[in-house]
Amino acid sequence: DYGYIRYTARVIFERPWKFDLTYKIAFTVVNQLNLNTISPPLNVPVVQEHIKHFYCGPCRSEPLTINVMLPMTGYVPGQFILTKVDISNGSNKCIAEVKLKLRRQVRYCSKTPYQQNRTVYNTLAKFQCSGVDAKGSAGYERRFLVPSEPPTRSDTIIRLEYFVEVTAKVLGMAYSPQVKIPVIIGTVPLMNLNQRQQRASIVEAHMSTASSLTRKIFHGSVPSLVVPHTFEKSAGRIDVNIQDDDESPSLGTVPFTPRYPMFHFDIDNNPATHIGALPAHQVHSSNTNQQEKLPPSNTTTMDR
Repeated sequence: DYGYIRYTARVIFERPWKFDLTYKIAFTVVNQLNLNTISPPLNVPVVQEHIKHFYCGPCRSEPLTINVMLPMTGYVPGQFILTKVDISNGSNKCIAEVKLKLRRQVRYCSKTPYQQNRTVYNTLAKFQCSGVDAKGSAGYERRFLVPSEPPTRSDTIIRLEYFVEVTAKVLGMAYSPQVKIPVIIGTVPLMNLNQRQQRASIVEAHMSTASSLTRKIFHGSVPSLVVPHTFEKSAGRIDVNIQDDDESPSLGTVPFTPRYPMFHFDIDNNPATHIGALPAHQVHSSNTNQQEKLPPSNTTTMDR
């Protein structure tokens, strides 16, 4: 890629009349992004439609209509992105296949000596679904498992964004229509209505009682609202050497891979009661249209 932001700690042992000894390690700093504080709210469904006509004038075809729906646009690693796709093909063109992808976009921005941008795209997960005949229609329902990834960020020289992409591959040389819906990856998951009411009652109890007592009430209740999580390696990344070219050999652990929070939910995005593998019936995939991930991970697919 074109750059990185890396945090390291280094200890140097200065030895008179000898070469200095260096110990260097890298660590991950995660930018906190609370999905509940973003405006407009992310917990509302979003629908995006794309209408495509082939040819023009008197030869203009009936429309090919693609509707993509997400139940919300804010997620944390470990949650499932339920993606529903409805295709109505009124044209005479056949759709060979429908591809659903979860993609990451990294934009590198430099200002000196002159302004320049570079963009890199990576596919985090994808499905390949059956096509749609001419004058036909079809519906698809897939769940993307959000892998261990850094949160969305658009205010630095390295801008990180995510989106769901749906492509209808049209046979022949015709343009294949595409729909993109941005999603925001955060570090604090969206709370449902029951969790908001529960947290509000906890805060009210905390404010209305004595200081020493409220500390016990508040901190004793909060863990029930915290989603179990671990720290895992970022998807599709390999160990890198953190030693700079102008540095002397280090005695520390040089290879490094960033680790980011990975939350644990069931397939309906309810917080898991314990950290562990999902039940077998939740991770089963059919022989076709399986999710392809980098690296592979468990997920579920369903046809509507």
